[in-house]
Order: sequence, then structure tokens, then C-alpha cells
Amino acid sequence: MIKLVAFDWNGTLLADTLPSIQAENSLMKELGVNKKITLREYQNYFCIPINEYFKALGFSEKFFAQNSTTIFNGFYKYYEPLEKKCRTRGGTKQILAWLNKSQVAAVIYSNHFSDHIKKQTARLKISGHFAEILGRPLNDDSHMRSRGKIALLKNCIKKRGLRKEEVITLGDTEEEIDIGKSLGIITVAITGGYNSETRLKKRHPDFLIHNMLELKKIVKKLNYK
Repeated sequence: MIKLVAFDWNGTLLADTLPSIQAENSLMKELGVNKKITLREYQNYFCIPINEYFKALGFSEKFFAQNSTTIFNGFYKYYEPLEKKCRTRGGTKQILAWLNKSQVAAVIYSNHFSDHIKKQTARLKISGHFAEILGRPLNDDSHMRSRGKIALLKNCIKKRGLRKEEVITLGDTEEEIDIGKSLGIITVAITGGYNSETRLKKRHPDFLIHNMLELKKIVKKLNYK
């Protein structure tokens, strides 16, 4: 029986892929770089840690080191005003309500600031659907050079005393698939977010979906097989 679905936030529950690209391009302008990131480039190269993403875009480690503070602060400066206008991905509210009715817990685990996520879930009127919101403390820049999200989910699963087959991780990037495989839990990847469908397929998730409502069939299938 599935007892927990752990959702990524950005690009998964929150439809902020294009606003994130817009913020990135404003940041590039501030850095004095004559480069405009396209949706295709973003989905092909975006990753955590951020230094690896910049390397994939063609920037040197020296450039990143010299500009890391501007990159960190600048992105949020441009992103936050756009974040306030973002909506949830299609089907999100319906699937969260269904999980709640089915007594399947939902949590968010994210590289984003937990306080920011809480503000947005309140604005979007979905706060009550989550047992926990797990993210970074304000001003924590650890995602710039390392991946730390796996520890959030691992601790959550342990605290709840869940077995691996009782947990689903759902996200829009390679990272959530990698985390799920590392923890031995069920992996669901959703297209249309921060990573391309091609990249997601190469990581071989257990399920690949194109709409959040498809999760309902997966949970039912796993619970009644």
C-alpha cells in the first residue's frame, strides 16, 4: 500500500519553469553575459548543484566562483516577484484532494527555501494537504555546490517508519529519480518541468507521466496489484 507521496516543488507542483528562465535571463544580463537561455537549453542543462548547471551552460569554474554571490542573490531577486504570480500545475489541487481522501500522506521536499514554499502553498490554498514541507533554511546556499535533498526525504521516511514500497517520489528532474533509486522507493517523473522528457527517460523512472492526474492510476495500480 502506498502511504506517502513525496513531491518536488518547483516545476512539479508549482508551474514556474518559464518564470525561472525569465529570472535566469535577467541574472545573465546583470552578470554582463551576452546570453539568453531558451526553454530547450534550460530543460537540457538545468541541474543541482548549480555550479554543474553553469558548467553545462559553458561557464568556467573560475567564473562561477567569482560570481557565486551575485548568482545566488540575483536569481532570487528576479525570481521572487514572479513566484508570487505562479499557479499550480494542472491537476495538482485535484490529486492532492484525492490523496487526502484516500489517506495517503503528501509531503514536499525541495531545494527551495521552506519558508517561501509555505507562503506559496498558503497563497494557493493547498497548505492543508501536506503533512510536512521540507526545504532549505533562508539564505542557505548549499545547493550551489552540492545535493542535499536526499537527506530530507530519507529522514522523513525513517521518522514515519515506512517501508520502501510504501513511498513514491514525484518530480520533474533527474534529481528526484536519482534520489528515489538511491533510497529504493518508487519513482514517478513528470514532463513539462525543469528537465526534458529525454533526460527523464534516460534515468528510467518507474513511471513517466505528463499530467498530475495520472498519479491516481499509479497509486491505485500499486495498491491493488
